Amino acid sequence: MNPEHPPLVKLVATLPLLGQPLRYPPPSQIPFFKAECFLGGHDFVYANAVSADRILFRARIAAAMLTLLAALVTFAFAYEMFGAASGLIALLLFVFEPNLLAHGSLITTDMGMTFLLITAVYAFYRYVKKPSIVRLVLTGLAAGLALGAKFSAPLIFIILAILGICEVIRNGSESKLEFGGARPRPRLRHALRLAGALFIIGAISLTVLWSLYGFRYAARPHRQTITPPLDAYVSQLHLPRTEKVLTVIAKHHLLPEADLYGLTHVLITPRYMQSYVFGRIYRHGRWFYFPAAFVIKSTLGLLVLLLLLPIAIAMGRGPRWREFLFLTIPSAIYLATAM
Repeated sequence: MNPEHPPLVKLVATLPLLGQPLRYPPPSQIPFFKAECFLGGHDFVYANAVSADRILFRARIAAAMLTLLAALVTFAFAYEMFGAASGLIALLLFVFEPNLLAHGSLITTDMGMTFLLITAVYAFYRYVKKPSIVRLVLTGLAAGLALGAKFSAPLIFIILAILGICEVIRNGSESKLEFGGARPRPRLRHALRLAGALFIIGAISLTVLWSLYGFRYAARPHRQTITPPLDAYVSQLHLPRTEKVLTVIAKHHLLPEADLYGLTHVLITPRYMQSYVFGRIYRHGRWFYFPAAFVIKSTLGLLVLLLLLPIAIAMGRGPRWREFLFLTIPSAIYLATAM
């Protein structure tokens, strides 16, 4: 109904509502899908016989499962990298992080993306440590589910590609480049192997994305219309090259139509979104907004630990480069893109 966000989190959140006597109102004639879905969603929650509190409580409990899974993956990732003590410290920081507590029980895309981004990077970390078909498939599944959770998920492919390049550049004795083998191959063969792995991850993830849309190209089933039509919506970008790319993708049905609506919406929205920071209203976003928000919203304990990190590296035996890169590169890319 609403292509503004991918479907995964919405599907998870509505699982506890299956079997309830709920009815979605018939589509209205409002000439914009966002306004239509806002009013339709309001009627769905407040005009059904089931109370709004009961609907929201069940849906939020389901969405909160994604937060719990993110906590478990965070623990597992830290445990595999640095041991049990580090895993418990990471889990402790997670469960007392105010941003995660604030968003963890809401029916939004944020925690779904958080969980699946961590999972995809963790799965790829395990794959480069000891390649196997199972670990490769798990990475593709996590990346595909992330694509179905939030439209910032394509960043995962940039993150994995840069991590793969770092693996090739390092190409150290830790690299196990054949199934069950421990001998490093030459750098070119290593690069080709990782490029092939990334291609397979991409293919699996696109298959998962299509499955979440029911392998249907049309944005809505049963020939229901969506307003405005995709070509008219894409034309609002006023970016000829981007419009051409999206038109070609739509023409050849390379992505579901609803996904193309959402990607277009992501590109259009910043033109109309104001921002407010440090007592001033800006017409558009500012580069310093997210760094400032991170410093203001994070706990003092986390900030102190981050400040101590260079000292810990200097006093230790040097960083474990693979772990250091897998922790810093995803964070840096995501923050830089947001800025």
